[in-house]
Amino acid sequence: MTDEITPTDTPTDTPTDTPAFSIPEAYQGNAAFEGIDSQDTLYAKYAETHEKFADLQAGLPVLPESPDGYEITPPEGMENDPDLTNAFKSWSHEAKIPNEAAQVLAGKFNEYFGAMAEKAAQEEAAAETAGIDGLKKEWGPEFEGKTESANKGLNRFFLEAKIDQEQQTAFTQKFGNDPVAIKLFSAIGSMIGESPAYGPDGKPITNQTPKNSDGSTMLHNYDQPTKK
Repeated sequence: MTDEITPTDTPTDTPTDTPAFSIPEAYQGNAAFEGIDSQDTLYAKYAETHEKFADLQAGLPVLPESPDGYEITPPEGMENDPDLTNAFKSWSHEAKIPNEAAQVLAGKFNEYFGAMAEKAAQEEAAAETAGIDGLKKEWGPEFEGKTESANKGLNRFFLEAKIDQEQQTAFTQKFGNDPVAIKLFSAIGSMIGESPAYGPDGKPITNQTPKNSDGSTMLHNYDQPTKK
């Protein structure tokens, strides 16, 4: 007699339900997770945010790695000052200013100080004119003669002190229309008396108004006084 085999129940795996998606409690109510109700929407939101950030980053100006990375050029017609340009590059890098913004600031800087320099030059010219006009009023008919004496005195000192042409030009550009300097050299010229005035070449000057070798007057040319 054969033993009858009775089949036994084979246990089977019971499928488990996937846990429902939920935002962690700490982030619930955060606007950044609004509309996120599944992993799919979470990943889509992340991809969208990453793309927007990449676009934003690409549009931002780039800070040069070093001061040498800046391209600062002076405005057209303005001479470049290497020391000032290099200093401005260093300041811009220290302040983390992008190249484009640094160029704009450098342009405004040059415009401002260019205008200041022009204003100062105009004020200086106006002061010189006022000073000469004051001498004309003070000296009256003797103005031309006294300025010729000033030229005589100045040229004599240039000769005696062996002042070269470049130094003469620099001196007369600085003091040539200064009323005090003109008075001083006029007095010196009068003390010289009738002895001739000398030019930079050491030769006596025979014309009324002593000249530099380039044809400019040692002091101002007063041959034609300003009419009032």
